[in-house]
Amino acid sequence: QIAENNRRLLREQEVAKDVFDRVTHSGCLNADNIQASISPMAIFNGDIALAGVSPSGNFCLMLGDFTGHGLNAAIGAMPLAQTFYEMLGKGFLLTDILRGVNLKLYDVLPTDMFCCAIFVEINYREGTMLVWNGGLPDCQLLRAGTGLCQPLRSSHLPLGIRPEHQFDDRVESYKLSPGDRLLLWTDGI
Repeated sequence: QIAENNRRLLREQEVAKDVFDRVTHSGCLNADNIQASISPMAIFNGDIALAGVSPSGNFCLMLGDFTGHGLNAAIGAMPLAQTFYEMLGKGFLLTDILRGVNLKLYDVLPTDMFCCAIFVEINYREGTMLVWNGGLPDCQLLRAGTGLCQPLRSSHLPLGIRPEHQFDDRVESYKLSPGDRLLLWTDGI
């Protein structure tokens, strides 16, 4: 009986994971210019990576880490991904997407749950990058030629903590050069 219940539970988790992956990985994480690795300790985890291209051609990337572990941590990824991809596809600005995602998470998550995240928008035509980091460890912009690392510091609270009227959507702007590399990670590293 225990073995049968365990098999059924694992099957249910695999089906749920399939649906979860379809929602959260509908972007372009498999593009040639992206190398991503998520190494969960269980079928579900709180780490999420999203990437897509806006109608204007800007590349947007989001890396996040929900509080907790397992299914409880992963549950917030679905509304986050849905909001991110819908708003990105409609051509919303990065700050609007941030506000939309924060509002959605603030509305649906329990008060003890939030998402540390970094959002990046790269405008290849202008050679610029906008960054918003809320609670993730300092990530890095590795400069081509010099090999110097420029920190992308967390200067905001995580998503889902503040109501809309208190949310800070200010972004940092960086000038990019060909060959620059962006290195992002969660505290799981």
